[in-house]
Amino acid sequence: MSLGEAGPRGAGVETAANEEPPKVRDLLALLLSRATRLFAFGATSVVLAFHLEKRGFGEAAFGLLVTVTLLGDAALTLALGLFGGRLGRKAVLVGSALFLAAGLVVFALSRDPIVLWVVATIGILSPSGGEAGPATAIEQAALAGVTSPNERPRIYAWYNLAGSVAVALGSKAGGSLTELRDTETVFVGAAVLVVLGSLPLFLLSNRIESSAPPPRVPLAKSRRIVGTLSLLFALDSFGSGLVLQSALALWLRLRFGFAAGTLGTLFFATNLLSAASALLAAKLATRIGLLRTMVFTHIPANLFLLALAFAPNGAVAITLVCLRFCLAQMDVPARMAFVMRAVPEEERTQAAVVTSLARSSGNAMGPLVTGAFLASKSFQAPVILASVVKIVYDIGLYRAFRAHEEEAGRK
Repeated sequence: MSLGEAGPRGAGVETAANEEPPKVRDLLALLLSRATRLFAFGATSVVLAFHLEKRGFGEAAFGLLVTVTLLGDAALTLALGLFGGRLGRKAVLVGSALFLAAGLVVFALSRDPIVLWVVATIGILSPSGGEAGPATAIEQAALAGVTSPNERPRIYAWYNLAGSVAVALGSKAGGSLTELRDTETVFVGAAVLVVLGSLPLFLLSNRIESSAPPPRVPLAKSRRIVGTLSLLFALDSFGSGLVLQSALALWLRLRFGFAAGTLGTLFFATNLLSAASALLAAKLATRIGLLRTMVFTHIPANLFLLALAFAPNGAVAITLVCLRFCLAQMDVPARMAFVMRAVPEEERTQAAVVTSLARSSGNAMGPLVTGAFLASKSFQAPVILASVVKIVYDIGLYRAFRAHEEEAGRK
């Protein structure tokens, strides 16, 4: 071998070696930031009602504040997602983390109701324990920028696993810390944790940024496909909203008389189970494709949900709930990877924001319908309706994007 041949190959090895550490560093920073943020959301959501009660908020005021919080988070997410591209993903992630931490501290220390209303409106809080604010949409696009299409289902699986475990652990920690100290300690501790989790974000490389400038008109190239996905995702989330964890817990208690402690243990276990199942989904996606993974795992989960409506006793009901949770979240990493693949790189953040908000909107409508059914003692109706709606979504998604999946497979 001549020296001329050895030179380029050596340079290639050196380039690969130089690129790999930043990639690993970027992935670890994004996962750590998400885990600490979701831990904080889990901890504070558990004690939010108790904290506001200490501040003199009644039940009606609490419900209105939660609504205001959700609307404020949605507005902030939409604004930064669609028009914050010129700031850069790193800047938005760091800024939103520090903004969240500041809001948690103010919420902990202030006793002025007006200040609490303002923070709830313009800050980032999570009454449900789930994700809030623009970070998730930005992180999805950033992760897509540092991974290949084949890697994304696996990376998104770990991304969701980290978040789910963090919420579960945070919920436990928030309740325990409140019993030992007070709610103020939980909020301040959550803020400190978010700040610590944000420090690795300062080390993010330029790989997470889009290589092309964001379009002047949002979703100029992918408006049709994102619109179709958003409508379908909203339909699916409406079905999920009919059987939210809190609503399903109420349904199980009314139908079978389960105690709160039993239900708490059940959902703690099922949430961890569903999170772990995402890792299996990533392997499945490499074998049968993203779309088939989304649909072929989702339909059996919804058939278990349909069977739950006709469960003859509590033991069968618990078994069906567990079986459903083994499959119900397997579509999530595949769905994230599918959206990132379906749109141009410069529109990934905008697509993630719009589809995320569509899911949130659909999800918010479900509890209203479920409440009306339960008030009229129609215990089976919301579960049946949820399973039917979600199966219709699965069929619609497969028919709408089967050709797209086949074309992607040929590439």
